[in-house]
Amino acid sequence: MKPTPFTPMKKALALLLSSLLTVAAASAATINHTSTGDTIGVNTSFNSNLNWVPAGAPAPGNDYVSNYLMRTTNSANTAWTFQGTSLTLTSSGSLAFNTSGIQTVADLRMNGGNIQNAGLDDLAQDGTATLAGGITLQAAGGLIRTNTNGNTGERKFVINSIIGGTGALTLENSSSGQRITLNGANTYSGGTILQGSGAFDTAYVILGNDTALGAASGSLNLAEANTVLDL
Repeated sequence: MKPTPFTPMKKALALLLSSLLTVAAASAATINHTSTGDTIGVNTSFNSNLNWVPAGAPAPGNDYVSNYLMRTTNSANTAWTFQGTSLTLTSSGSLAFNTSGIQTVADLRMNGGNIQNAGLDDLAQDGTATLAGGITLQAAGGLIRTNTNGNTGERKFVINSIIGGTGALTLENSSSGQRITLNGANTYSGGTILQGSGAFDTAYVILGNDTALGAASGSLNLAEANTVLDL
């Protein structure tokens, strides 16, 4: 069988397809979170067009970067998936969970930033925040904590995300009733730091997977006098 000749029409179609792919690739952008930061509410930068430059709600194909405070919705038990291709939390970047619904970020990159249970469902003290998806710990690492501003409620944080990367992971509690649970088969290699906050000297972490603390080569730093690892 003779090969089908590559006609001028097919050449034109091939060039058009190539051009469309080039335009699509060029349309991807890095979107920055503004210094305004998020206030508590139903609509935030995590799920709407608030506080992004250029303006617009997070969308596939764009990478989002925050060095300020972001919040989830405070609508009770409301699940949401971040719609951007990736979300990076840099040195002062923070994602505060204000709902008990599962929040999913497929590609969360932490480079000095933190995620926290900041009081759920309109800032009730107690409750469990849950994160799913994937986390990459970059050079400056990341912090997961169950409290902020010295509150002592029994806040809990369940991390179902798979955690990878070369940075270190710090886990922080600030009262005896708080727990962080790591359920992923994690591969990060920068080591783990367990610590309390302020005068609280106990770190309590639940390990839901044999490799929850990352690669076997990673160090384990017990920064507090009392540390509980619940296997």
